Amino acid sequence: MPKVSIILPAYNCRNTIKNALDSISAQTFDDWECVICDDGSKDGTWERINELVGKDRRFQFLRNKINMGIAVTLNRCINFSRGDYLARQDADDISETTRIAEQVDYLDKNRDVSVVGTYAYLFDKYGRKWGELRPPLAPDKIDWIKGFFVIHASSMMRRKDILRVGRYYEKLLRAQDYNLWLSLLIAGKKIKTVPKILYGIHWDTSDYVRRSLKHRFLEAKIIFRGLKMLDVSFFYYAYIFHTLFSGLLHPRILHLYYLHRFTKKNV
Repeated sequence: MPKVSIILPAYNCRNTIKNALDSISAQTFDDWECVICDDGSKDGTWERINELVGKDRRFQFLRNKINMGIAVTLNRCINFSRGDYLARQDADDISETTRIAEQVDYLDKNRDVSVVGTYAYLFDKYGRKWGELRPPLAPDKIDWIKGFFVIHASSMMRRKDILRVGRYYEKLLRAQDYNLWLSLLIAGKKIKTVPKILYGIHWDTSDYVRRSLKHRFLEAKIIFRGLKMLDVSFFYYAYIFHTLFSGLLHPRILHLYYLHRFTKKNV
């Protein structure tokens, strides 16, 4: 039985999946399996995965006949996986070679922590690094109302704790990670971050096109639920309007805002 199961949802990522898989194969920690679920891709992603991985038995393949969404796809990966720890990986991102080893070491030494993320760098479609994400190492409950304070795709989770809170909520089209973090926090679990850049996130203008106002309404509903359950001051309900407002902005404006916010000179 592997100690770590890397869970990787894949959808229409034929052109990016190679870098993600190569970064997994290059890990210094070797007691892992990678469970990949192709979520009904139509661009040849499934064929590309099989071509790249071949007969490497560390990689396990699942396939949705139709596009089911990331929450359903992640839960399929979790249900199929066998590791004590679950490590997220996105199909267009990159894990640094020591990422898994350092997160395993952290969770082994900190038995009271359920989830540990990492710092991450941001890169565009040309591979150019343009910014960094450095969330708080130990956010308090007010931080969680202001935003997502662990990088989902960089996270490693204790499988038993994820199962206890019911996995990802499959009716959510977006913000399924935030909903999971809130469920863990409400259950009294701890979420931390390793202060090292161990993950690379592919992030450019196209990412903002997918963030429609409909999705922002869903995120606002989750934040409202979190506000009630975390029992915080009514003042913090203003963050709901912040979420909705961002859904009204043009993707290019959002991109310029985050370009300013996360460029290295500003972090």
